Amino acid sequence: MFGGRLSIQPRVPMTRPNILLFMSDNQPADLLACYGNDEGKTPHIDLLAERGTRFANAFCV
Repeated sequence: MFGGRLSIQPRVPMTRPNILLFMSDNQPADLLACYGNDEGKTPHIDLLAERGTRFANAFCV
C-alpha cells in the first residue's frame, strides 16, 4: 500500500546536546567577573559565561 512512498532525504545523525550546568556552593554571583566584579579573577568561568547562557534570576527551592 505504501511501497511507492520512500523518503529521499538523507538521514542526519542526531547528536547529543552539549550542556554544562555550573553551580557553585557558598559563592554569590557578584563575586564573579562575568557578573560585574572588577576584582574577581575568574577567566575560565568568564569564558564559559561568554560562550553560554547566564541566568540573572535563579532560585533553589
